[in-house]
Amino acid sequence: MRTPDEMRDYLAQKLLLQRGDMLTANRYYTNTQPLAFMDPDIARMVEGRLQSLSVNYARLVVDVLASRLQVVGFATSPGAAADAALWQLWQASDMDEQSQQAHLDALIYGRSFYLVWVGADGQPLITAESPLQCAIHRDPATRRTIGAIKRWVDDDGYTRAIVFTESEVVEYVSRSRIDTTLLIDREPAPFTEDAYDITSVMPNTLGIVPMVSLVNRPRLQTPDGESELTDVMPLVDAINKLGTDLMVAAEYSASPRRYVTGAMPDTHATQEQATELANRIEQAWERARASKFLVAPSEKTAFGQFDVASLNNYQTAIQLLTAQIAAIAALPPSYLSLLNSNPTSADAIRSSEARLTSKAEKRQRDWSGAYEQLMRLAVTIERGQGDPRLVDMETLWQSAEPTTIAQSADAESKLYAAGIIDQRSALTELGYSPQDIERIQANTEDVIA
Repeated sequence: MRTPDEMRDYLAQKLLLQRGDMLTANRYYTNTQPLAFMDPDIARMVEGRLQSLSVNYARLVVDVLASRLQVVGFATSPGAAADAALWQLWQASDMDEQSQQAHLDALIYGRSFYLVWVGADGQPLITAESPLQCAIHRDPATRRTIGAIKRWVDDDGYTRAIVFTESEVVEYVSRSRIDTTLLIDREPAPFTEDAYDITSVMPNTLGIVPMVSLVNRPRLQTPDGESELTDVMPLVDAINKLGTDLMVAAEYSASPRRYVTGAMPDTHATQEQATELANRIEQAWERARASKFLVAPSEKTAFGQFDVASLNNYQTAIQLLTAQIAAIAALPPSYLSLLNSNPTSADAIRSSEARLTSKAEKRQRDWSGAYEQLMRLAVTIERGQGDPRLVDMETLWQSAEPTTIAQSADAESKLYAAGIIDQRSALTELGYSPQDIERIQANTEDVIA
């Protein structure tokens, strides 16, 4: 069992090791990654004068999936109505907004965190935390979280850390300050070993670490997950390189390139006179771009135009790579303009988005356990003890399936009229939140429980 000091050093090192991959993924999401697939000699020759064309497919991949991940309530047991008290706890910590940011970070970085503790008013306070500042340690035998850290640099330049174990909560402050002008995302970079002083020690009355992880694509041997952008990064790099080459080719090859020969008259002029005459001809040639006529000083002068290069090869290659992004990220072809026309019906739309819907529903299942653990912790802090009714708690999500109001209303009304489903189920399938359903049923005389 590690001491809090040992846990602090171990998790601080873990933060350092994970940081590089996370910042790389963030550069792709913000479309600030460097241009790839360029020969080093060419890169050295252009000396930064080549501006890349970057199409931000990475943001599209993440945002489309994140838009289908929205928590709308919690039920004390599967099939039960949404619990108002649990939703009140959720809203009290502004989790509507924070959860969306946590989902975004989890998809970009591979993980994000929630911390639940006692607020200044004595009530549970839930905060979404960045994986650039937080890390957890799991018991290798049970996979239970046995340690966590939140580490950041404050405005005064001192590094502060809070270490959570199952028995203690210890706060630290560094003995030396960091030049805040060197910080990246409010984090020390690079990480340097420093001496810390303990500022406070308090018992962890919960008996469990109050930090919950939201992990994207976890596996048995990689429980910290990976970024949603891992598979599309090389494809985005290739598209950006082709797009940049396309713009260079459009500048130098796709526009008509003209030439003139024999413009120098056959005279016995001196070298200085010939040079002056050549300069005058060149100036006249440059000014003649917008002119309808070109006047030659010699009957031997011949004008011509180089063949214009076709850009179709770039277009074909970019479309091929874009199709690969659509296949890997489960994006409907219409999202990437890969179809000649939009889907013609609601059924066609539903069919084209089936894989994306399935992908979003899987994330909902994967993350439900973390939210249920989070809300049990919040209830324990609020009431001073756990609630045994919450063992079978269920997280309620907004439907990830795209649909039209007319189509859904027609189907649900038929099922309700036939007595197959009740009013609550019909309203849920129509996408109403648990709170809206409660209000509708309170104002409806014909309520089927």
